[in-house]
Formats: sequence, C-alpha cells, structure tokens
Amino acid sequence: MAPLTKNFRSPSKKNFAAARTAYESYLELRPDDAGAVTNLAVSLSVLGKVDEAVSMFRRAVQMNPGDEQARRNLAIALEDQAHARGR
Repeated sequence: MAPLTKNFRSPSKKNFAAARTAYESYLELRPDDAGAVTNLAVSLSVLGKVDEAVSMFRRAVQMNPGDEQARRNLAIALEDQAHARGR
C-alpha cells in the first residue's frame, strides 16, 4: 500500500495545516462527529504527524466501526507508522 500522504497532491501543506486547525476547533464543539475526526486524521497524516493521525483514526473507527474508509485509512496510517519506525 502507498502511504496515505501519497493520495493527496497538494503543492503546499498550508491547506492541511489550516484544515487541522479548523477541525480541532470544530471538534471542541462537536467531539462526536466521526467524519470530522477522520478528516482531522487525514490532515495530520499529510502533515507528517503519523502518531497523532493513528490516534485520531482509531478514535474515528471506535466512534463508527462500520466506516470502511476510516478503517482503511487507519490501516494505511499504521503501515506508515511502522515504516517511519523502521519496521
């Protein structure tokens, strides 16, 4: 599998940094929004915050176990995490 970040073709990480900030603020108000948790995790992954992304993807899957996209993203993020740690 390709790293999750390879699925996004952005010339700059600025948009993902802004998205991260927006999702974090939104989740302070609506912490039960699994979609927003998933989107935050994607932003974290693109920004290279793999450990944080894994944590958020896990949270999203726990909130909505039937969300296949969140489950796939978690699997990819775990693979990215293992790769980053040299496993």
